[in-house]
Amino acid sequence: MKTLLVMSTVLAVGAMVCCAEEMVDNAAYKMWTTFKPGAMVKTEMSTTAGDMKSQVEQTQTLKEITAEKVVIEIKTAMVMAGTKTEMPAQNMEIPAKVEKAKAAPKPDAEVKEGEEEIEVAGKKMKCKWAETKMKQGEMIITSKVWTTPAIPGSMAKMESKTEGQVKSESTMKVVEFKTGG
Repeated sequence: MKTLLVMSTVLAVGAMVCCAEEMVDNAAYKMWTTFKPGAMVKTEMSTTAGDMKSQVEQTQTLKEITAEKVVIEIKTAMVMAGTKTEMPAQNMEIPAKVEKAKAAPKPDAEVKEGEEEIEVAGKKMKCKWAETKMKQGEMIITSKVWTTPAIPGSMAKMESKTEGQVKSESTMKVVEFKTGG
């Protein structure tokens, strides 16, 4: 009986090791680790969906960096129909490693890439951009994201458009950032 228990344990451990997903570096973690705690980025996002318009202001502040994770404090305020609502601050942990399957982009998306100088928080900055177009059911979603390693979290600007049954447009831009310290 003892031998059967030992063999079962060895097989179970072997199955876990054999089938464990390969872990890879998390790009989101790396985007924050070049900065010091206190680094922050403030964004404003405007969305129009049908007749509804909304605005979201968000501030992300780097609180902690370890070999396993970074901790970001997120403060969000929403403005709908002229009324501003502040949400309680939340902490988000970004792990240093993620499963390889979760790190790869979706293969069914059409992607274009390039470089462009844009204005970010009143400063001209050279950014890389990626434009993604994908279909989800009857909807077509097109988004373009500008990034630069000079900004905590790296995202400088984002534009997104949804076509189909649900039509919407969103624009997000960085309005302020600090590199910490």
